[in-house]
Amino acid sequence: MSAIFLIAGFAHISDFDGFESSLTNALYSISEHSGGSVWIQTSVEKVMPFVPVLSIVTLFILVIGGISVFLGIKYRLGAIFLIIFLAPVTFIVHHFYFLEGAERQMQATMFWKNLAILGGLIVLASYPQYSKVEHDEEV
Repeated sequence: MSAIFLIAGFAHISDFDGFESSLTNALYSISEHSGGSVWIQTSVEKVMPFVPVLSIVTLFILVIGGISVFLGIKYRLGAIFLIIFLAPVTFIVHHFYFLEGAERQMQATMFWKNLAILGGLIVLASYPQYSKVEHDEEV
């Protein structure tokens, strides 16, 4: 599961400007499809100046959370980081409910895939962390 986040994190690092642009475009798209919702448009306007900072924080979460889960070191914390990243991204980037046709179908597939991954991360975050020493003592 962590490979998805590690690959995405390193791909975004290699094309940081493209990643930042994608985040900006996703926010504008949400604003455009909001049906004139003042709350959504105001929220997007307030977030826009922070896109560079959000991009850096996102990359940190992807890489650190992915490594943590992959190595099994503080994996619960890593899973929580990835949940914090994936929950809003699922609704902001994969907003299929505003789209039509093939684009709607593709974004819906990505949306449901992300929800499935979120479920796995929630299970991982709720699974008790154990140390090898504690486990060996029980045997």
